[in-house]
Amino acid sequence: MSPLNIPEPITAYYAADQQNPEALARCFTAQAVVKDEGRTYTGPETIKAWEITA
Repeated sequence: MSPLNIPEPITAYYAADQQNPEALARCFTAQAVVKDEGRTYTGPETIKAWEITA
């Protein structure tokens, strides 16, 4: 079985998710959008707040 070739941004996201919401927010640009359960979160600060409550 060959190892998975996961793109660096995906690897960074999962590593940050294991740390804290601040680290996770740094994975996103100012224009980033996360859609979760019918709601939309735009920008790192809003995404960080979403991660805290998720």
